[in-house]
Amino acid sequence: MEIYNEALRDLLSSNSAPLRLLDDVERVTVVGKLTEKTLRDRNHLQELFIVRDYPV
Repeated sequence: MEIYNEALRDLLSSNSAPLRLLDDVERVTVVGKLTEKTLRDRNHLQELFIVRDYPV
């Protein structure tokens, strides 16, 4: 996730639409529609950066 000029962006998604902060019923703030990945190892992290065109 990137926060820039008060806009939230999902760095792992090809969708460039800004994300929204939401409050759930337990009064916790969450980011709606944020992509979540569980890293397996360092190589998996590098794969994610390559897919999104970020230099490693």
